[in-house]
Amino acid sequence: GLGVATVEGLAGLGAVVHMLVRDEAKGAGVADRIRAAHPGAELRLWRCDVADLDDVRRFAAALAAEVPDLHAVVHNAGVMPPERTESPQGLELSMAVHLVGPVVMTEALRGPLAGGRVVLVSSGGMYAQSLHADDPGYTTGDYSPTTSYARSKRWQVEMAPVLAGRW
Repeated sequence: GLGVATVEGLAGLGAVVHMLVRDEAKGAGVADRIRAAHPGAELRLWRCDVADLDDVRRFAAALAAEVPDLHAVVHNAGVMPPERTESPQGLELSMAVHLVGPVVMTEALRGPLAGGRVVLVSSGGMYAQSLHADDPGYTTGDYSPTTSYARSKRWQVEMAPVLAGRW
């Protein structure tokens, strides 16, 4: 969806695009389709599970070592688990993927990203939820995948001005 369209658009403009994927085989298939549509597209495939903060840090260190001048990061990863699920670090999965993982990744890439852009892809679904600062991990109440998704996207939007000031 949006990730593929973003990669295609950037590749079409001549950018070197570093595609971050959980499933390398699936990502390679997408990269092949984009290369077929955009001959000469420069795509690099990286594996990382954005929900796993250890993996995020590993990926960011590897990318920073290889790419000293990063122009932009587009945080587009998304999940909507059918039941409450936790990341390896014990965070609610939607919150880990939509907010915490991207923040940790951007923090780890601040050196190569100096002067670059950070894009957080949110959703209009966030308008359906208020900010639940008392329960960011969705530990109380009946879990709903759509509510969890909307809450994490609300957090993303509410944190954007704070993060923009920091970054």
